[in-house]
Order: sequence, then C-alpha cells, then structure tokens
Amino acid sequence: MESCFRRALSIFESHEDSDKVKLADTLESLADLYRLHGKYDQAEPLFSKAIAVREATLGPDHPTIGAMLQIWRSCIMPKVDTTKPSHLCARARI
Repeated sequence: MESCFRRALSIFESHEDSDKVKLADTLESLADLYRLHGKYDQAEPLFSKAIAVREATLGPDHPTIGAMLQIWRSCIMPKVDTTKPSHLCARARI
C-alpha cells in the first residue's frame, strides 16, 4: 500500500499542472497510513505539507483544514515543544 501512495505522490509532485487537491489527498493518505502504524515522525511532515497545499488551493478556512489540523495534532503531541511558537500549533489549539 505504501509503495502505491509513494508512486502516486511522485507522479503528482513531478507535474506542475497536476491537481493540487489530489496531491493533498495523496499526502494525507500516506500520512494517515504512517499514523495508523505509529510512525508519527514520518506522518507529521506529510500532514504539514498536505495542510499547506490545501490552504494554498482551497483557502485557510476550508472545512477540510480543521479536520486535518486535528489529525496533525495527534501526530505531534508526543513530541511537541510548547516553548516554540508554531502557526499550525496555534491553529490546532495546542
């Protein structure tokens, strides 16, 4: 399953004119796979990138952003450094 997501991600990232929402979907799916297997260090940067792509494409107030922020939060909570300000931490209410 991971190899399929990686291949799709490679295709979307290699074409500038690819559908950015599909790119974000693929990033989120791979990140969620890692999250479900407890690989939070691998999941977190993919969720962060998916959030950035969705915000750039759909706007920061799109309903999917809130749900993604909550999932992202579950990946970083064990290692969050509350002394460092973070735009995403503030939005996820950490």
